[in-house]
Amino acid sequence: MGMPTYNITDKMKTSKQLDGLLEADNDYIKRARKSGQSYAQSRGLLNSDIAAGAAHSAAIDAALPIAQADAGVEADFGKIKYQGDVQSTLNSQEFGFQTQLNAQNFGFQKDLNSQNFGFQSKLNDQNYGHQTGLLEMEQGFNKDQSALDRAHQLSLSDKQFGQQESLLDKEQAFSANQNLQNREHQSSLLEIEQDFSAGQNLQNRNHQTGLLEQEQAFNADQSSLDRTQRQDLLAQEQAFNAEQNADQRSYEERMRNIEDATQREIEATKQDAGLYAQYIKGVADINASSMEQGEKDVAARNLWDQYTAGSQIGNSLRHISVNPDGTVNRSEAAAVKPQAAAGQPPAQAQPNTTAMLYGQGIYTSGITRDSAGELVDKNGNPSPGGDYDLVDGQWKRQSQIYGGYWDTVGGR
Repeated sequence: MGMPTYNITDKMKTSKQLDGLLEADNDYIKRARKSGQSYAQSRGLLNSDIAAGAAHSAAIDAALPIAQADAGVEADFGKIKYQGDVQSTLNSQEFGFQTQLNAQNFGFQKDLNSQNFGFQSKLNDQNYGHQTGLLEMEQGFNKDQSALDRAHQLSLSDKQFGQQESLLDKEQAFSANQNLQNREHQSSLLEIEQDFSAGQNLQNRNHQTGLLEQEQAFNADQSSLDRTQRQDLLAQEQAFNAEQNADQRSYEERMRNIEDATQREIEATKQDAGLYAQYIKGVADINASSMEQGEKDVAARNLWDQYTAGSQIGNSLRHISVNPDGTVNRSEAAAVKPQAAAGQPPAQAQPNTTAMLYGQGIYTSGITRDSAGELVDKNGNPSPGGDYDLVDGQWKRQSQIYGGYWDTVGGR
C-alpha cells in the first residue's frame, strides 16, 4: 500500500474564496458596497465611475479577511486529513508485519511440540522394552532357581541319612554355582543398564543440541526480521517527513505568491480610483480658476501627462499574476496612449494603480491615498484621529462649538 498524496484544492486558495464571496453578492457584500457608495455620495460622486470603484473596493476589503480565514480553515482541514491517511497506511503496514511474525512463531512452536512428542514416545518405548527384558530375565532366573531348589530338596530327602558329607559338598558346589550365576546375572543387568543409559544420554544430547540449533536459527531469523522492519519503518518515516516538509514549503510559497498577487490587485484598484478622482477634480479646479484659456490648456496638458504617467505605472502593477504552480508572473504592460489631443481628457477613463500625492506636482483637493490605501493630505500625512476630515487637501477637525472645522497645520 503506497503513501497518499497531498492535493491543494481551490477552497484552500484565498483568491478563489475571494472570487466566490464577490460573486455570491450576499448581504455582507451588499452592505460593504453600500458603504462604499455612501462614502462616494458624501463626496458628491454617487453616479460616477469613482462611486462604482469605491463600492467595489469596499466589497473587496470586506470579503478579503473572510476569504483568507476560509482558505486557512480548508488548508488546515486538508492537512489533518492527509496526516490521518498517512498514519492509517503506516498502521496497516505494521499490522501486516505483526500478523506474519505471529504466523511464523506459531509454526515454529508447532514443529517444536511435534519433535518433543516424538522423542518422548520413543523414550517411553525404550523404557518399556527395557523393563520387559528385565522382568523376563528375572522370571527365568527364578524358574531355574526353583528347579535347582526342588532338585536339591529331592536329593536331600533321598540321601538325608548317611550322605551328609556328600550333601555338604553338593551344597557347597550348589552355592558356588548359584553365586556364579548371581554374579553373571548382575553383570549382565549392569551392562544392559549401562548400555541403555549411554544410549539415552546420547539421544538426550542430540535432542538438546538440535533444539539449541533450532532456537538459535529462529532467534537469528527473528532478529533479522526486526532489523529489516525497523529499517523499513525508519526509511518510510524519513521519506514521509521529507515529502511532507517539501509539500508544506511549496504550499506556503504558493499561498504567499497568491496573497501577494491578490494584495497587488486590491492595491491597484484602490490607487486607480484615487488617481482618476484627482484627475477629475484637477480638471474641475482648472476650469473653475481665473486663469486665461491658454494657461488652462497648459495646466490641463500637464495634468493629463502626469495622469497618463501614473496610468502606465499602474498598468505595470496590474500585469502581475500567479501561475497554476504558485509562481509569480510579471509581464510587460503596453504603454497607455491618449485617445484625444494633448491637453484634452480621453473619451474613456484609463485604468491606473498609482496614487498621485499632492507633493508630486499636482495640487488638487481630491481624495488621495498612500501605498497602503490610507487617505493622506497634500503633504502625504495620514489622519491624526477619527474626528478629522480631509478638506481641500488638509486635515481639519470638526468644531462642535461653532460648527465647521478647525484649521490643522502639518496634518496635526
